[in-house]
Amino acid sequence: MRLFKFIANAILFVLITATNAAPYIGLCCAHCGGNMPLNIMGGGIPETHEYRFKISEMYMSMDGLRDGTDEKSTSDLGPSTAGGKFRGVPKSMDSYMTMLGGAYSFTDNFAAMVMGGYVRNTMEMTTTAGDYDMFSQGLTDTKL
Repeated sequence: MRLFKFIANAILFVLITATNAAPYIGLCCAHCGGNMPLNIMGGGIPETHEYRFKISEMYMSMDGLRDGTDEKSTSDLGPSTAGGKFRGVPKSMDSYMTMLGGAYSFTDNFAAMVMGGYVRNTMEMTTTAGDYDMFSQGLTDTKL
């Protein structure tokens, strides 16, 4: 019981003595150091009459098959022409992405932003006829 009273009093003390948060001024202020991420729409808005550019790289590699939290082997899902199995089953996938973004703030209330990117995927597949690699690449969605 004493511990509960101590914790309750400590929380009450922190809530009473805490200073109020500073009012939110603009969408980018000195609190973040001007480094809000541009990949969040509406984030990273520059100060008035300021340009901001960002480039980011991402690599992702996946292997193994799962059904929920259960691991599955390639033979569980195929490759097979039998019902309930797949003709081609993925073994692994690698993805490379480059994102580009830019922003310019005309006033405190109006900014223009553009964001787009390039992605490249490779996937190793297995079938009853053998293994092969699938490949795709291209531009990602562009946001204005």
